[in-house]
Amino acid sequence: GLAVEGFDPSASAVELSRKWDAPVFNTIPEKKYELIMFWHSLEHTDTPRADLKKCLNFLKPGGKFLIAVPNGDSLESWVGKSRWFCYDWPFHRIHFTPKSLKKMLTGLGLEVKSVDHFNPEYTISSLIQTFLNLFLPKNSLYSALSNRRIDGSRGKLFGVVLLSALLILLFSPALIIFYLLGLITRRSAAIIVTAVSVKD
Repeated sequence: GLAVEGFDPSASAVELSRKWDAPVFNTIPEKKYELIMFWHSLEHTDTPRADLKKCLNFLKPGGKFLIAVPNGDSLESWVGKSRWFCYDWPFHRIHFTPKSLKKMLTGLGLEVKSVDHFNPEYTISSLIQTFLNLFLPKNSLYSALSNRRIDGSRGKLFGVVLLSALLILLFSPALIIFYLLGLITRRSAAIIVTAVSVKD
């Protein structure tokens, strides 16, 4: 069977994973892996190149990195500018473009095999929140639905959710067109990059 293990520097995240019997550690086990995945996590670190370089020590020859990150060269970031959902320092610390991520990976001796722009669970939610950010306090729907970074009374939060739903409903045709345009132009709000180790 397929053995999967996780790493998270947060002690609370590791503790939570233990409640679900998930093998997540706060130090990387001393062994080699066929695949190391950074799923919307690399943008949360201050030292992405150093972190990838360290993880190379745990990658088997011919092993792969699978990296999903927000796309700093997306149509959404261009239209939303500072209101883009992913511009939310200090939570997102580094923003990558396909070009910058490829350059970093090849500089580490990896061969980039693919750049995929189809990541709907992130791109659709990001597009909706970026659109709402043009009218409402930044990332307010995300904060209300995720119970994170909440600022305000329950009544205010309910109002934000209700107004958000109305705006989404009214502008859904335009949002669908914008989403498809991002895919067609290969400038969607998130990218998934696969890179292979070419060093022994």
